[in-house]
Amino acid sequence: MVISKPIIVPASSSARVAAIAKKAIHVIDEYEDQLRELFAVRNPMLKRNPAALAVRTEEFVSETARRTPLKAQGSWAYFPWSRELVHVLAHDAFYELRTARNRNLITSNEQAVLRTAAIGVAGMSVGSSAVAALVLEGTEHVRIADFDTLSVSNLNRIRASVAHLGLNKVEIAARALYGLHPYLHLDTFPTGLTAASLKKFVAGPPRLAVLVD
Repeated sequence: MVISKPIIVPASSSARVAAIAKKAIHVIDEYEDQLRELFAVRNPMLKRNPAALAVRTEEFVSETARRTPLKAQGSWAYFPWSRELVHVLAHDAFYELRTARNRNLITSNEQAVLRTAAIGVAGMSVGSSAVAALVLEGTEHVRIADFDTLSVSNLNRIRASVAHLGLNKVEIAARALYGLHPYLHLDTFPTGLTAASLKKFVAGPPRLAVLVD
C-alpha cells in the first residue's frame, strides 16, 4: 500500500508549478502574509510600536519582492488527496515561523533536538493524537504504523471524518500531518509492525530516539 504524500515543488520551477496547478481545484497563495508574520516574529521588540512595525514590515516585503518575485519564492505544496495547491515559505523559514510560538515553552536547544530526533508512534488510534502533538511542537522526523482501517467506533479517539471510513489509519494520519507540515520527513508502515518490519521501524535509518506505543 502506497501512502499519499504531498508534492513539493520549488516556486522557482515555474513550468512544474504551472503543470501541477492544472490538476488543482483550489490554489492558496498567502505567501505575502507569511512574510509579514515572519518579519514580526524575527523582530518582537517592534511589537511595542505598531506603527513602526507596519512600516518596517512593508519595507521588508517590498525589498524581498524586489530581489525575487514573490511567486518565485519558497515552495508550492500540492496535496493530491484534496487537489489543493499551497504556496509556503522555504523549509527553514517555514519551520522557524511554525515554531515561533514555542519560544519560552521549550528552549532553542530543546527545539533543535526535537527537530532532528526521529520519533516512532505505533498505533494510530490514540497514537494519532500523540504524533499530531509532536509535529505541532516541531518534530520533523516521524515514523508511524498501523494495519487497521477506520471504523465508526474509532471516532471517539481519532479526529477523522465519516468520509474516511474504510481508509487505513496511517493514511488518515499522514494526510493530517502533512497538512500541518508539508516538509515533514514521514515514514509510514500501513501494514503495522511485523517481525519483518519491526527492525526497520526502530533502527531506520535514522534510528528512533523515542518509541511511543
